[in-house]
Amino acid sequence: MSGKGWLKNGNPPGDFRKAPRCGAKNRRGLACQQPGMTNGRCRLHGGKSTGARTPEGRQRIAQANLKHGYYAKAARQERRDFRALVKRLRQQVRELPGCLLRCGRPTRGKRQSYQYEECGLNSVTLLNLLMFDCECGSRVPEIPAIGELHGLIALDSSY
Repeated sequence: MSGKGWLKNGNPPGDFRKAPRCGAKNRRGLACQQPGMTNGRCRLHGGKSTGARTPEGRQRIAQANLKHGYYAKAARQERRDFRALVKRLRQQVRELPGCLLRCGRPTRGKRQSYQYEECGLNSVTLLNLLMFDCECGSRVPEIPAIGELHGLIALDSSY
């Protein structure tokens, strides 16, 4: 049987049965009969890698072996920084006055309708709006996207 073309693993063209054999000891204790590569071993017994030599290669191997990175030094530092930020923000929220209009007492929010007269029209009612009522009688609405609300009011010609 004469083969034509190049064989795999660097073996020369021709009869693959004449290629040099691997010869590594297999699990049965016999020599491996697979055709050898240029280093003398087959694809299964190619020998241990000498490992990456350059910093880029070492970085590539480290990245390939990374499972999740949860315990990586940078990830742990990021979590520490985030916890410190949350702690600092919570402290700042505690120091904020409750009623920003008059008394500084804490306010409670509940959803209700609100007659929005600040836009200059008496016929605008906002439904299901979060209203903060204070013991001193102040009422402060939380209006998300107020710029878009003003744009919609301006576009509506029925007012």
